[in-house]
Amino acid sequence: MSANKTLEGYRQLWSVSFPKMEFKEITAGFSSYSDLSITSNADKIVASQSTRAFDVWVGESRDAQNLRKITAATDKFCWTPDRHLVYSLMDRGSVDLWIMRPDGQEQRQLTVKTATNASPAVTSDGHYIVFISNRDGAFQVWRMNIEGSNPVQLTNGGGKNFPTISPDGKWILYNTTDDWRLWKVSIDGGEPARLTEYYALLPSVSPDGKLIACLGRTDSKVAILVLPFAGGAPLKTFYLVGQNLSGNRIQWAADGKALIYATEQNGMTSLVKHPLNGGRAAEITKFEDELFDFGYSLDGQLLAVTRGGWQHDIVLLSDVNLR
Repeated sequence: MSANKTLEGYRQLWSVSFPKMEFKEITAGFSSYSDLSITSNADKIVASQSTRAFDVWVGESRDAQNLRKITAATDKFCWTPDRHLVYSLMDRGSVDLWIMRPDGQEQRQLTVKTATNASPAVTSDGHYIVFISNRDGAFQVWRMNIEGSNPVQLTNGGGKNFPTISPDGKWILYNTTDDWRLWKVSIDGGEPARLTEYYALLPSVSPDGKLIACLGRTDSKVAILVLPFAGGAPLKTFYLVGQNLSGNRIQWAADGKALIYATEQNGMTSLVKHPLNGGRAAEITKFEDELFDFGYSLDGQLLAVTRGGWQHDIVLLSDVNLR
C-alpha cells in the first residue's frame, strides 16, 4: 500500500501482513510513491515516484520578469534583515536549513542531518531563526540562533506548520495541522494560546503588529481573512483573484495598505497586490512554472521566489522482502 505516517508527510510504500496486521515501511525519504504494482512472487515493485524540483530565483523587485536562478531549494525561505536568504535543501535523506547572500555566495549550512527542517522565519533584529522540524517525531516549532546554534523546541503535541514572527519579535504564530487553527507562543516558549476557532492558514502579521492576514473559508469559498492580532472574528474578507492560492505565503506590503499573494489564473501563476481598502487587485508579474514561495526583502528592493515543478518517474524496487 501507499500511505503517509502524518498529514504533512510524504507517501511511502508499506507492506501489511495478514492476519496479524503488522506494518513494515519499505521506502523512506522525501519522494512520494503511488500507483504500485507487485510481481506474483512479491520480489519486485513498480511504482510512480514524485519529487519536487524547485530553485531559488532572485532579482530586483522593480524588474520581476528578469529574476536570476541562484540555487536549488526544497521548501519555503525567508529574508534576514541584512538581506541574506534562509532556505531548505534536501541532501542524502534529510532536509536542512542553509543561509546565503542573494547572489548565491557564502552558502552555509545551519542544521546537519536532523530529519526535515523547513519554513524558516527570522526575527526583525536578526537574532533568531524560527522553523519547523520533525527531528523528534511530529513537526514542531523550533528556535535557534541565526548562525544555527542553540536549537530549542517551543511546541509539543500534534503537528505544527507555517510559523511566522510578530514585528516586535515577541510572538510566534503557527498552524496546528490536525484542524488548521491559528495559535501563538512566546519567542521564549511557554504555554501557547489559540487565536481562532476556525480554519486560518498561512498567518502573516501586519508591519504595525496590529493585524493578521491568513487564508480561510467563507461561504464555502477560499478567502483571505484579516483579523486582530489578539484573535477573534475576522475584520475583513477578500476573495482571491483567480481560481486558488498558489504557494504558501501571504505578505503584507511595506506600508501595510495591501496584501501580496500568488494565484493561479488560466494556467499561469500570477503575483498580485490586493489593496485593503477594497480596490482592484493589480498584477505584479506572471510565471509559467509552479510558484512554491515568494518574498520581498525588508527594504522592498529585492524579490526572491522558489519556482519549478514536480518530477515524475516510474521506479523499480528489486529484491524486496514482503514476507
